[in-house]
Amino acid sequence: MRRWSSLNNFQVRAFAAAEHAGGIAPRSIQRRLSAARSFYEYLMREGHAKNNPALEVRAPRTKKRLPATLDADQMARLLDFRADDSLSTRDKAMMELFYSSGLRLSELVGLDISAVDLKDRTVRVLGKGNKTRIVPVGSHAVEALKRWLTEARRAHPAASPDWTPRTHSPCS
Repeated sequence: MRRWSSLNNFQVRAFAAAEHAGGIAPRSIQRRLSAARSFYEYLMREGHAKNNPALEVRAPRTKKRLPATLDADQMARLLDFRADDSLSTRDKAMMELFYSSGLRLSELVGLDISAVDLKDRTVRVLGKGNKTRIVPVGSHAVEALKRWLTEARRAHPAASPDWTPRTHSPCS
């Protein structure tokens, strides 16, 4: 009878390689190795093994998957909704800006209205690695932003000057 303690990392590595050669997906191999690591942690706690042979074995790398994207027709359908109240007007402006400028969600969420230059049709965003970039804003987004700002100013006349986007180019 074989003992659990007789298994070594070369055998575990051979197991992972055989799984990979047999067409098992890298994520499945990762899960199996994780299960083996957990099982050996249990055996070590119970005194049935002195080491964990799966600890140093790494699964094959998984391919980085690109996020699913919408085609132009799907995006048009998504943006085709009536903005008949203040929230839907705001949402439409955000969605148009998000789409037309190719912003990351974190960039959109952290955006200050003063970073939008309607005349120049650009927006200054703080992106990955705290890097600032200036990106173009599409005409539909500019119109949606103007509608939302007009409505917001009407609803909140005592709002701070931060509600005013740049209406002049910094070079003029």
